[in-house]
Amino acid sequence: MALPRQRDWGLSRGDVAIFFRKRKPPFESAVHWVFAEDIDASYQELKSLDANIVDPLEKKPWGLRQFTVQDLDGNLFYFHHE
Repeated sequence: MALPRQRDWGLSRGDVAIFFRKRKPPFESAVHWVFAEDIDASYQELKSLDANIVDPLEKKPWGLRQFTVQDLDGNLFYFHHE
């Protein structure tokens, strides 16, 4: 799976929007934590966009429901909900 191939794109849920941009190396990847009010809808939306979901939606031992997406630059986005 991969994120959409456009250079710039984004998605929104409620009052929050996230925008993505493809960059050229060299760069350092980053880690982002994103609270998702409706974690199931967020997961299904990203899955329908063929996002690179590197860790599927599941309840983690620390109590959060969480999934992880990696973008084309290697940045990790941890989507979570309590």
